[in-house]
Amino acid sequence: MATYTLLAAIGSLYFLVGSATASCSISGPLTESLMSGKVRKTCLYNDVRLEIGSEFDTSSCEHCSCTESGLSCCGIGYRAGAIQTFPGCEIIGDGCDPLSVKTCDNTIGCETGRPIRNKLYERLRPSFGTRS
Repeated sequence: MATYTLLAAIGSLYFLVGSATASCSISGPLTESLMSGKVRKTCLYNDVRLEIGSEFDTSSCEHCSCTESGLSCCGIGYRAGAIQTFPGCEIIGDGCDPLSVKTCDNTIGCETGRPIRNKLYERLRPSFGTRS
C-alpha cells in the first residue's frame, strides 16, 4: 500500500510539474546617455527603474530579472503556464503554488480525494487567537 501511495505521489508530481509550459514577458532595456558620455542601461517595472542584475519576485507570482537585454518576467508556480492535471480536475492558485482540485467541488483535492478547505481557509483567514 505504501509503495502504491509513493508511486501515485511521484506520478502526480510529474503530471503537474512535468507538463508545465513557461509564460514570460520581455521588454527592452532603457538606454540613458550620461553627461560623461557613458551610456547606462536600466530596466523599467511599474515606473521603477532597476539596475542591471536586479532580480525579484512579485505578488502576482512572477520572477523578474533585469539584464543587458532588458526586463524578463516569467510566471512562477501556478502562473508558470499551462499545467495539466487529471480529468475532472482543475488547477487553482494557493498563493503561488498550484493546487489540483475537483472541477465539480474545488474543496476536494484531486490527488487525495480529501477535503482541502480547512487548509485553504486557515491560510485565507488566519486566527488571531483562540476562543475558549
